[in-house]
Amino acid sequence: MIHRTSRRARSVLGAMSTTAALTLVACSGGGDDHASESTTPTAESTGGVDGTAVEQVADEHTTATDTHASDAGDAGHGSSSAGTVSKAAFDELRLQVAELRVEVDRLQVLAGLNTAGETPEEEHESDASHGDTPHWTYEEAERWGELAAEFSACSAGTEQSPIDLAGSIGLDLPNIDTNYRPADATIVDNGHTVQVNVPEAGTLELDGEEYQFVQFHFHAPSEHTIEGDHWPMEWHFVHRAVDGSLAVIGVLVEEGPAWPGFDNLIVSLPLEDGREEVVAGQVDVSSFLPELTAAYHYDGSLTTPPCSEEVSWSVLQGSITMSAEQMAAFSGRLEEPNNRPVQPTNGRVLEKDVSA
Repeated sequence: MIHRTSRRARSVLGAMSTTAALTLVACSGGGDDHASESTTPTAESTGGVDGTAVEQVADEHTTATDTHASDAGDAGHGSSSAGTVSKAAFDELRLQVAELRVEVDRLQVLAGLNTAGETPEEEHESDASHGDTPHWTYEEAERWGELAAEFSACSAGTEQSPIDLAGSIGLDLPNIDTNYRPADATIVDNGHTVQVNVPEAGTLELDGEEYQFVQFHFHAPSEHTIEGDHWPMEWHFVHRAVDGSLAVIGVLVEEGPAWPGFDNLIVSLPLEDGREEVVAGQVDVSSFLPELTAAYHYDGSLTTPPCSEEVSWSVLQGSITMSAEQMAAFSGRLEEPNNRPVQPTNGRVLEKDVSA
């Protein structure tokens, strides 16, 4: 994500520099004496998107244009009018600079929200953003392990997810401890799901280890089943520890009253697949969860390629409701159901919290 955002920022800054250069040449009548003055910093020379550099580019652009427009006007009394710029053209140029500044500001926000970096495929990005990543679909989920060597765990792994939540062992377990806070977020339709990135949302503590919140996304129908039954939808809340290990909270959804918070995400949905947008207002992750008093716990994997294992799963026993319209706003963007079939437990222990 960082690299894609930076490329787009460089494109915007490059366009700004090109516009400035062409304007200065026009203002000076195309003379070579002014050619060197049209050179302004680009993202390549500043090393990426930098707020100070962006403002400097725009300010130098405007200042240089004002100066040359004035010089051209003065020179017009004793020379050809070829070096003058009309007020309408100058006003149009200033408008373009303002629009470019707005776009650069948007890209800076996206870059800042992605400093957490990429995490494994439980928060996958679109195949288009990774040219060397094999294309995969849910229709061929049984063949994922054959698509690439890095996907081998999808077929050879022994602790794969999702599973059927049956045959659990009842235990008196401590509640899941979270420390969430409202934070800025971005939202993207990556071709496999709609994903909400909130890297500054806070932390989760599980079995004495702290995990930083990364993002949440949906699957429809649910990936985990209870006694063989699917739910209409399931949301996964992904956390990552400093050692790279993951902890995922699964939340099952049933149709019912609209759940507060999702409407704000819906109005922020990108118009184009693969485009990342800033969510209107801050996102409080805790507002999307039921009470964290009881859950199923087991050791599993990512549910999408590369199906990496050593993921701590906590599927909440409590559920949330979403209206049919809310669910359709998300699942309607997909061309196929995005749930991986349940996987064998292979003797794994499934713990069910009975302390509530």
